[in-house]
Amino acid sequence: MQQIKYTLLLLLFITSISTVAQNQAVVDSLEVLLETDLSDKERIDVWNTLAGQLATTDSIKVAEYTQKAIRLSKKINYPVGEARAYHSVAWIIMVKGDYEKAITFFKKEYGIAQKANDNMHKGRALLGLGAVANRQGNFEKAIDYYEKSLKEFEEIDAQRQMINAYTNIGIVKSSQGKYEEAKDYYFQALEIQIEPESKNEEKNANIYNNIGTSYNWQGNYQKSIEYYLKALKINEKIDKKYEIVANLNNIGVVYYAQNNYEKALEYYTKASQINEEIDYQWGLALNYVNISLVYGKLNNIEDALTFASKALKINQELGDKSQIVLDYVIITEIYIQSKEFQKALDYVEKALKLSQEIGAELETVKCHLNLGIIYYNLEEFTKAKEFLNKAIALASKIEVLQKLSEIYETLAKVEKELGNYEAAYEVQLKFKELSDSVFNEEKSKQIATLEIQYETEKKDQEILNLNQQAEIKDLQVQRRNFYLIGTGVLAVLLLGLGFVLFRQNQLKNEQQTTALEQRLLRSQMNPHFIFNSLIAIQNYIYQNKTPEAGRFLAKFSQLMRAILEGSRQDLISLEEEVKLLENYLTLQQLRFENRFTYEIVIDEKLNQEEVVIPPMLAQPFLESSIEHSFKNLEQEGKLFIRFISQDENLLLEMEDNGMGLNQSLAIKKEQRTKQVSRATQITQERLELFNKKESKKLSLNIRDRSEIEANTQGILVSLAIPLKFA
Repeated sequence: MQQIKYTLLLLLFITSISTVAQNQAVVDSLEVLLETDLSDKERIDVWNTLAGQLATTDSIKVAEYTQKAIRLSKKINYPVGEARAYHSVAWIIMVKGDYEKAITFFKKEYGIAQKANDNMHKGRALLGLGAVANRQGNFEKAIDYYEKSLKEFEEIDAQRQMINAYTNIGIVKSSQGKYEEAKDYYFQALEIQIEPESKNEEKNANIYNNIGTSYNWQGNYQKSIEYYLKALKINEKIDKKYEIVANLNNIGVVYYAQNNYEKALEYYTKASQINEEIDYQWGLALNYVNISLVYGKLNNIEDALTFASKALKINQELGDKSQIVLDYVIITEIYIQSKEFQKALDYVEKALKLSQEIGAELETVKCHLNLGIIYYNLEEFTKAKEFLNKAIALASKIEVLQKLSEIYETLAKVEKELGNYEAAYEVQLKFKELSDSVFNEEKSKQIATLEIQYETEKKDQEILNLNQQAEIKDLQVQRRNFYLIGTGVLAVLLLGLGFVLFRQNQLKNEQQTTALEQRLLRSQMNPHFIFNSLIAIQNYIYQNKTPEAGRFLAKFSQLMRAILEGSRQDLISLEEEVKLLENYLTLQQLRFENRFTYEIVIDEKLNQEEVVIPPMLAQPFLESSIEHSFKNLEQEGKLFIRFISQDENLLLEMEDNGMGLNQSLAIKKEQRTKQVSRATQITQERLELFNKKESKKLSLNIRDRSEIEANTQGILVSLAIPLKFA
């Protein structure tokens, strides 16, 4: 995921540059213009415009035009022309990875602009310095530069440049994981309207792209795709090829994150075809990197290596050092995956040397980690430990929790091989602590996001209700004033009022649905279940039962992800529902030390991939059986879950051998409690909302098994669900 995030940042970077390469026809017309009789200032402006047009395609010509512009600007004392030329040079140098030299040229631009009291070029220089700081991973400094640039642009009401500043701050906030703050800045940029109106579409498309990326990093893939498609639709309409490529790549990244590698490859291939058509080599290299990552996930080592090597060749021709480092790292990891450690060693050493040269600290961390992994596999454990300790020091400095977790995991293995069992145990504890921290941070953000979405919708609903009440009052006043006009006007007013009331009722239902989804999510994310499951997994780790711990931790993470994703979907496949139940019940068995068994039976008539049902219908009842029905059970608890094809319905049956309804009611009466089962209450509310929207109804039936068969105990829950297909 870290690799994908880095690729996305580069794509975002494309959309944030103020002067992006355009088509060859524009370049040709500008070069023809140079042959005409121009004043010195006009000639400098044309050179600078050409440099901007060629910024991402021809660095040699950019250098030629900017040198001419600088010399002539100094000769005729034209500071705007000189500052603009230094800006173009600095961008090219930054893209090639020479950050210190780029900083020098951006500062030259700023000095010239400051002497000339030129807010525009002071702001542009500060934007450039912010971009360098962002690439170096110094996010706080980047934000500081961007905020200063914003002030310069606000002084002169330079709206397009203000949009760039807001967007770049949003990009950095996303890099820091502050996705909600990032979206605030993007939406501020959206509010700025520029002339001509057609330029607003172009601006909006770039911002939609960035909003989509923020949603992607939060794991909200549906919203992410929604905004990427908005951006793509606009860019296709105005034929912005470079931006279309970025949108297609980003959509591919979403599918990659969802492990849908076939769809990811489809979008990456579309982007590659456009890049080849417009001869956009830098973008083509990015495509090849993405395709390489897909083939790596598919364990197709040969194709993964082929595309990574293609990307490396292009970036070497372009002289883009930051991308070359990324390519070296990817090739290193491909060779590690294929256990060709000597070849991996050759590439990681190249990557380490170049990453240290350009100050790419995150890539340096990856290099030290990869060296540790390589030497561990070569059984040179002392060397492995040396590089892993270097990785820890740098990862701690730049606060990369995910990488620290990976490093500690490898270091624990190394310490064990060296016979340092106490050190291995301590490192293992750090790994566990960090893994939990990363997990909790990511899940907390996702849950917080769901709650924020709910609160936002709630506030929007309140505003809408107030507006509708005002509309109703206006309608009533009009009816009194124009009552004599006739029943025709009255009928129109009544229809309008009816529509408003219908809409209010509809919105109220939507609000109820959202609130129920939040409650359902919280019921699935039971803190006692989460805490006890992690404690049980931790015990396996302490007992050195690593395979069991790994297996249960994988099931735990799959379950949490499935619950969070399921809470945002109306329907999921039967296959996904069954996997969710299996993961949940396996973890409950671990938590309760196998005091119960379960069996899931699926009717052969049901196609698990095609049949879709509302998610997590069974889980609340299963939780009730495990937590309550088996509580005082002396023998082994048993759960039976059956999915049966029955006419036009899917019948879901859940049966246990625990405390039945009659016994449960007797205990409640004795304890004088009237508490309603949370499982029953939440499911009943879900069924009511579902049945309001659907013509075919869901039905729920809960019976004591003793009423069905003598000398039995337990509860039988039956849910009749209308059959639906994907």
